[in-house]
Amino acid sequence: MARVFAYLMQPDVQVTDHGIFEDVSTTIRTALMDVKKGSSELTRISTRATGIAMEKLGF
Repeated sequence: MARVFAYLMQPDVQVTDHGIFEDVSTTIRTALMDVKKGSSELTRISTRATGIAMEKLGF
């Protein structure tokens, strides 16, 4: 929901289900690509994702 609110706060966005879905989908894809860049292992994905999120938040 936070991503949807952030999307809707942007100027000149397409306020449709398609526009919102595309934005959320792109955000998820980018996050997963960042996790994969860190390691291509098929395990501990959530741990790596949490670590990346914590770094971005400054923890």
